[in-house]
Amino acid sequence: MPKASAQASTAAQAAQDEAAVNAMAAMASPTPQRVLVAVRIRPPTVERKSPQKYNANLGFDPTATCITYNPSTVTIQWPGSSTPTTSPSRALTPAGGASKSEPKKFNFDSVLGYEEGQAAVYDKVVEPLIRKCLDGYNGCVFCYGQTASGKTYTMEGPTRGPGTEPPADPKNPDTGIILRVASQIVNHIADAGKNKPELEYFVRASYLEIYQEGLTDLLVGREEQSDLRIRQDPESSTGRDLYISGITEKSLTTLADYSKLLHMGSRHRTVGETNMNEVSSRSHAVLTITIEERRKPEAGMSTEEAEMLAKHGKKRSKIHLIDLAGSERANATGATGDRLKEGSAINQSLSCLGNVINALTTNTKHVPYRDSKLTYLLSDSLGGNSLTLMITCVTPTQINHDESLSTLRFAERVKKVRNIAKVNVDATMMRIMILESEIRDLKAALSRCTCGAATRKPTGPHTATSAHDAWTMANAMGVNASTGTDKKMPWWKRLCACCIPVSNGGTKRSAKVGPTPERSAPLTAGEDGKNEETVLKSVKGKLTWV
Repeated sequence: MPKASAQASTAAQAAQDEAAVNAMAAMASPTPQRVLVAVRIRPPTVERKSPQKYNANLGFDPTATCITYNPSTVTIQWPGSSTPTTSPSRALTPAGGASKSEPKKFNFDSVLGYEEGQAAVYDKVVEPLIRKCLDGYNGCVFCYGQTASGKTYTMEGPTRGPGTEPPADPKNPDTGIILRVASQIVNHIADAGKNKPELEYFVRASYLEIYQEGLTDLLVGREEQSDLRIRQDPESSTGRDLYISGITEKSLTTLADYSKLLHMGSRHRTVGETNMNEVSSRSHAVLTITIEERRKPEAGMSTEEAEMLAKHGKKRSKIHLIDLAGSERANATGATGDRLKEGSAINQSLSCLGNVINALTTNTKHVPYRDSKLTYLLSDSLGGNSLTLMITCVTPTQINHDESLSTLRFAERVKKVRNIAKVNVDATMMRIMILESEIRDLKAALSRCTCGAATRKPTGPHTATSAHDAWTMANAMGVNASTGTDKKMPWWKRLCACCIPVSNGGTKRSAKVGPTPERSAPLTAGEDGKNEETVLKSVKGKLTWV
């Protein structure tokens, strides 16, 4: 192999080893991570059916905006210098009264204005999270906000007419988060097929709605519904992951598969007409995508080995994509009868969500996850094993001042919630990965050996031409040179010093050691005729001299 090519190959392998070490460190020591919160501001609009009380009698323009923003902050203020001349509803009065209507500023991880399209929303806040999910983490993206604030548009794209099926085109500027996630998954699997042929992927999805505290399978008709129950999975990595018993799961391969599933779920979802939205979602919709990465059986494997690999040799992640129903005020939506009952149920479940957030941010011992179906399903995503992003949708118009302020205050509390996310890999498989990484490091160290132990052919099972060579070969094989027994110590302690990559500020050293098989004192390195006491230190899985 040419020298340049060999160096490139070595560098590539080193990069892979470093990535593997970092991934395994994350598996072994999961760290708390805060829930990310992004705010999306929809273009200013007037409600579809503005009641008579919202007309010019107010004494101000109801389309005037009360929100200003930059990439990380939102400021909300009543645009007039005083309260409206007429206050027919609470929705038209600054929260807390006129004396408290000074500007209120909020800081978030990202703020996306109405000039930024669907692609910008996805690339800035969603794509990085999904990339981590494809490495084995659980993930959750949910949209929260008042009714008609753009949650369903953000998650699914434009409202679809009955019987129509949208093209599976992630490049369409109106395509929502769900199909963009699908595109990222499909592309990731295609790239893995080229670069990691030893792996195979299996993707499946379920789609349900929570309507008035009942669970409905959106992938089957009303007459085919099963009794859906939320249960804990004892075989999951934590032993407490949730799943829905009785729900339909579809296998997904192409973008067309995802598009058909989304269309089917949207067609079965409960919607209704209100003053604020012609097609208002009357339920919470939860799309769950499960991705399994498995190692293919190798040639020559026994049946038992293949079964063991199938059971333990996999990495699984779940992605929840949730479109929450919007909070409502009956005097603004004009809801009556069934619509009023639906709005009450929606507000009740969102109130339970607020109680959970309050408990998590105040370190309360009991977190009331089971007070509603929504919060129970979100228990993994809020305070559990998940990377979570909340997209907060608000409307900037003055007439929605109070609802927008309430939404921003809720989002500010959600920022304080911390999760503990880890890669979902079987413990047996994790140990195999660690051992394989050590083997690669050991082989790389032996390939750099200058004492000849790595290439010299012994004349007997355990013979060498010198005591130093005998110590080197014995330690490389993991055998105590004096007793012939296995040594319970890290691999780098079983190598001669010249086999260990030594660096200190970029300066190469040649460490000289004697033939003694066991040593407790620090190694002595020689440089420019001077001896210097040096010890090994492991930093992020790499050995350096200090």
